[in-house]
Amino acid sequence: MKKIFVILFAVLACALPSFADSPLTSTDFYKAYAGESVVQAATKCNGKISREVMAYLAGDKNPMAVKVAAINALYMCAEESMSRDNSDVFVKYLLKNCNFQDENGIIGLGSASLLTSLAYIMALDNFSNVQEAANIIYCAMDKEPESKCLNMIASLIVCESFMDNYLKWGKIYPIVSSVRNSTSFKEDMSEEALDIIMDYINIYKD
Repeated sequence: MKKIFVILFAVLACALPSFADSPLTSTDFYKAYAGESVVQAATKCNGKISREVMAYLAGDKNPMAVKVAAINALYMCAEESMSRDNSDVFVKYLLKNCNFQDENGIIGLGSASLLTSLAYIMALDNFSNVQEAANIIYCAMDKEPESKCLNMIASLIVCESFMDNYLKWGKIYPIVSSVRNSTSFKEDMSEEALDIIMDYINIYKD
């Protein structure tokens, strides 16, 4: 019986994705935007958000897809041991430089792309608890529900909340692929970036 248990455990270990991997931390889609200067700058920050990157994220005229690509690069190119407090730094930057009175003002008055950026940073700062990030991304969705980029980031954040319970892993592929394949959203994220995301998400397909 013990031998059978060991064999079954080995099979499950090979069949299921590692807990070290996750929808948020395993999709290096910034590579689709490697030619963007802000993305290049983010790759050199070693995980600590810079004023250059924050200024770009705060700019309402800058494309949302490039913003989230820069954030993706910021974390994917960082050492694992780096402290993750970029969301606090970014909020302080916004309060000082963008005429928001407080954090509620950021959520209420901030653009969809700004809130998406903040939510994505918060989720990557603390991917073991993404509830606060999810609350903010839902506010962003209310402001720009037709954005495929926004909905894709939202799907990754929501799916991250399933990682502590493998019985919920079966929800991950349907949620993310439904965003990827939807024809009702505005196509504001590159096909290459979407493909990179799905290359990882496909491991949850079966």
